[in-house]
Amino acid sequence: METIEETEQELKITQSNKLTLMIAFAGIYILWGTTYFAIRVVLHTTPLCLMAATRFLIAGVIMLAWGFLAKHPFPTSLEIKRSAISGILLLVLGNAGVLVANRYLSSSGIIAVIIAITPFWVVLLQWLLNKKARPTLSVWLGILVGMIGMIVLSGSNNLKNLGENSHIGIALLVGSTFCWVLGTLYAGAGKQPSSPAYNAGFQMLSASVTMFVLATITNEWSTFEMDKIDLKSVLSFWYLVIGGSVLGFTAFMYIARNASPASATTYAYVNPVIALFIGWWLGNETINMQTIIASSLLIGAVALVVTKPKF
Repeated sequence: METIEETEQELKITQSNKLTLMIAFAGIYILWGTTYFAIRVVLHTTPLCLMAATRFLIAGVIMLAWGFLAKHPFPTSLEIKRSAISGILLLVLGNAGVLVANRYLSSSGIIAVIIAITPFWVVLLQWLLNKKARPTLSVWLGILVGMIGMIVLSGSNNLKNLGENSHIGIALLVGSTFCWVLGTLYAGAGKQPSSPAYNAGFQMLSASVTMFVLATITNEWSTFEMDKIDLKSVLSFWYLVIGGSVLGFTAFMYIARNASPASATTYAYVNPVIALFIGWWLGNETINMQTIIASSLLIGAVALVVTKPKF
């Protein structure tokens, strides 16, 4: 039988894990919610593939150095391969669409709103791949409320602000969310590096190499002009590296390992609220009562999915 001391120790570990999970969720909600505006600022002066490639290169090196200095166990070749593939799914196919969508959609907040369909793909793919993985009523209700919130948020009063050829941007975002969910499910389905630092590091480096190749294919090197980069772009870039990539992505991978896929993607509900507020505050983007009502629906959806995360 367990002693009282052992029981108390297990309780402390459980409480510690819950606290860490709460901090991780808060991290991706805030950090990723604010990166949409930062991306828009950087793309005003830097080609998108070169920006992403450089961002992931720096962040990847930081993560690998962290794993090395902390003496984490070095991953096997098979684990590195899985990290590299998931990195391409998540950060290239999943993230690049968000970058390109900035060319067609005028609001960083609206981009975050469209990404709110991500949990739909999670539930659908989980159900298709595993017939026993039936979503609970609270998960379905949360997704329904979240989708209603998204529809309200992008209603007639806001659609006029989307910009020309917005349908192209929307299509890119839908495809990106699907690839992001594939990467999330793939990352959690097999043997990964036990070290989150090494895992994220190899994911980012594989994405960096791929984005540098794409930059070369699209001839971005010839369009890059160093003298156009200002302080605002530099600060936004480093925020993307440290906040969005190092801290945010590490928090997300921790969540992917310790929470259900449905709850892991609830950031897609909260990020639009934060992105819209930041866009209004710093970028003079429109925010109205319709947005406030929709935000309330989105937060309620998060609560429904997170409080009952298991299928």
